[in-house]
Amino acid sequence: MTEKESQEHLERRFILEEEAAVIADVISEVLPQGLGFTLLLTETGEGKQHFAIRSTLERESTIQMMKILLEKWRANQ
Repeated sequence: MTEKESQEHLERRFILEEEAAVIADVISEVLPQGLGFTLLLTETGEGKQHFAIRSTLERESTIQMMKILLEKWRANQ
C-alpha cells in the first residue's frame, strides 16, 4: 500500500465513521425509552472493506442479536 493509498484508506474510514455517528444520533433521538440499536454501515462494491458500527447495546447483547439474525438468514426466514 502506497502512502497515497494509505491516506485515502484513512479518509474513507473517517468519513464512514462520521456518517455512522450522525445516523446513530438521529436514531437515538427518535427511539422510545427501552429500545436500543446496533447500526452497521459498510461500503459497497468489490474490494470495499470499510465499515462502522454504533450501538446503544452492550457488546454481548449485540453479539447475541447478530447470532440470531445469522441463524434466521441461514434458514431463509
